[in-house]
Amino acid sequence: MTQLAPRPPVPHTGALPALIAAAGERAGLRFLEFFAEARSTVEALSDERNPMGDVEQLRAVHTLKGNCAVFGVTALAARCHELESRMVEHGG
Repeated sequence: MTQLAPRPPVPHTGALPALIAAAGERAGLRFLEFFAEARSTVEALSDERNPMGDVEQLRAVHTLKGNCAVFGVTALAARCHELESRMVEHGG
């Protein structure tokens, strides 16, 4: 899989519980579902013991990009877009 240059970590502010509370219970639960699915997708993309094929990788990155955009995680959506573009340019 195409590698992106590492970026510095974003400081964790511990604001997630407050954001979920402010959004309401249903929205908070949807965000937690998104977060769990995103984590699972990233783990699957990173699993060298069970590598995905090129089409599966592209589909997973594309889905992650869209879900991040829907939930306002724009920095990760942008990184996914960069990775997706590089994958298409290099054929996988």
